[in-house]
Amino acid sequence: MMKRFIGSFSFRKNRVTYLIAAALICAVGIALANPSLIPSPSMFGGTTEATVDVSGKQNVWHVTVFDKDDGSEGTMRWAVGQAVAKGGKQTVLFAESSQGRTNGKVSQITANPIVVSGDIDLDISALSMNQSYQWGSNTIKRTSGTGGIFKIIGDKAHGPKVRFQGLVFEGAKTAGGSYDSDRSNDGAIHIQGEYTRVEVIGCTFKDNRAIGGGAIYGRGGTLYVRNTLFQSNRALYGGAVDVSDMDVTFKACAFKDNAASTSDYMGRGGALFAGGFVDGTHDKLRIEGCSFTNNGANLHGGALCVGSVVRDVTVTNTTFAGNWVLQKGANWACGGAVYFENSANSRGTKK
Repeated sequence: MMKRFIGSFSFRKNRVTYLIAAALICAVGIALANPSLIPSPSMFGGTTEATVDVSGKQNVWHVTVFDKDDGSEGTMRWAVGQAVAKGGKQTVLFAESSQGRTNGKVSQITANPIVVSGDIDLDISALSMNQSYQWGSNTIKRTSGTGGIFKIIGDKAHGPKVRFQGLVFEGAKTAGGSYDSDRSNDGAIHIQGEYTRVEVIGCTFKDNRAIGGGAIYGRGGTLYVRNTLFQSNRALYGGAVDVSDMDVTFKACAFKDNAASTSDYMGRGGALFAGGFVDGTHDKLRIEGCSFTNNGANLHGGALCVGSVVRDVTVTNTTFAGNWVLQKGANWACGGAVYFENSANSRGTKK
């Protein structure tokens, strides 16, 4: 199988660390970066603003209760449940404060992940009605128990379309289990189904834990992520993101201090693991204008690990700096920044 890889990136001070007497370098870099397109901290510190105009719309559900997760009126679980039950085009918003803005609210998750399924086009946003505000001002956080935050589930005929805007996802924590089991890969957002479509815009994912994809775990469908920060997430595969059988795009995103690490030293893809694009329907990975900084893995791909059957990968105007892999025991650690499994069939060109 021929793998198509087009890349333009900058590699700075990525490293492979060995704890046994061996030396193997498995990372290749093409230095051609455009620093003006690399996300700056200002993107994630509150300077990017946007407005969602929901005036005149009837299908808007407001989250007004933040310290409960019992499905009672006003909770996030209630608002999403009402939207899913009605179907079609729906919007869930954090309620406005007395000053007309929604800042600093924390919606607590304590029960099982909130499920979105069926024929629905759903916006879940921190923006108040007709107000512009700074991204990432409101949080959806697991404060007790184990599990993810959202599960977006499609079936063989159709799937939901969900758009998350301006939210912080924090504290997702896997209960345990084996890789690819239903619960072990919850992360903050679990995506499943060929027809499922998920967009993540202007969000932050921090301190989430899972076996596959601490922040986002996806199997099937389409994922588009823009202007989003992934920081301090942990998993066995894909410290921040683990995707397979999907068309995936990351644009102007920052991955920082994420790790794929376990006690058995088998972690792959400190920030992002893309593997198992096997059906040929969804098999594209696009990374544009992103930065990967200080991410690490116990085994392969300190920042990015790409599976052996992924056929179409494009990385442009992206910087890798300070990423690492740590090898211990009998396994070889490869790719301080990027690792391609079965890379003999890859080819790289500048773009």
